[in-house]
Amino acid sequence: SLDRESRAKYTLTVEAQDQGIPSLTSTVTLDISVLDLNDNSPVFPSSSYSVEIPEDALEGSLVLEVSASDKDDGSNSQVVYFLSRESRGMFIVDQHTGRIITAAALDREKVASYSFQIYAMDSSASNPRNTSAEVNVHILDVNDNAPFFITDPLIINVSTSSLSNHKVLATMRAEDKDFGANGSVFYRFANPVKGFTINSLTGDIQATERLHALTQNQRTLIVEAMDQGNPSQSSLGVVIVYIREQSYQGIRFTRNTRDVSLQENAAKGGIMTL
Repeated sequence: SLDRESRAKYTLTVEAQDQGIPSLTSTVTLDISVLDLNDNSPVFPSSSYSVEIPEDALEGSLVLEVSASDKDDGSNSQVVYFLSRESRGMFIVDQHTGRIITAAALDREKVASYSFQIYAMDSSASNPRNTSAEVNVHILDVNDNAPFFITDPLIINVSTSSLSNHKVLATMRAEDKDFGANGSVFYRFANPVKGFTINSLTGDIQATERLHALTQNQRTLIVEAMDQGNPSQSSLGVVIVYIREQSYQGIRFTRNTRDVSLQENAAKGGIMTL
C-alpha cells in the first residue's frame, strides 16, 4: 500500500520491446507523486504541560508556548490551536503560534491553579483531525495581602483578684490569605507596654505583674500582626483591658442569727460562742 508519509515519489522506467530479430526496444521514465490523504492527526511533543506563573503577572504575559506537528502535506499539515472552556477566559492562545498568554489579572487567593486542554487541529477542508494536551497552570503566591485581626478592637474585663500574673488574659488572632511565609503571622506590641506581654506565635496576652499593682483601670494595647513575606506586610489591632477592683465586703458572720443558751447565774464577763 502507498504511504505518502513514508515515500512521496516513485520513479519508474518502462521498457517496450518488440519480437523482431533483432528486437528493438524503447524506454520511458515515469515519475509518480503520491497525493496526500489526511490520515494523520497533529501530535504534541508531550501529553501534558505544567507551568508556574506569579499572580502579579501582567495581562498578556507568556504562560507557555507549544507546538504540534502533522506528517501530512499542505493544508492537511497546517495546524491551528485553541483552548477548552476550562481556561475560563483567563488565558488565550495564538491560533497560529501556540503561544498561551494571560488574558486577565490572576489572584491566587481566589483560584490557585487552572487545568485545561489545548487542541491542535489541522486545516483539512473535508476531514479535519485534532489532538489535545493537558495544561496545568499553578499560580505562585505574591505577598499582596496584609494580616487582618478577627476581632478588632478586642475588649476584655478582668478583676484584680481573679487573675494572677503570667495567666493568659486574651488572645489576639490575625489571619493572612497569602500562602507559606507570606501567610505566616507573628505578633508584637507596636509600642513598649509595661505589665503585659504577648506571645509572638499565638497572640496570647499575659500580665507580667499582679493586676492590683497596675495603677490604671483601663489599658489600651496596640498589637501589630506581621507576616513573613519579603517585603513583609503588617496591620495594627487594639486591645482594651478594663481592670476592676474587687469591692471590699468587710467582715461578715457566717449566719445572720443564732440561738444560744445562757444560765441565769452566769458570771459577768463569761464567753459565749456564736
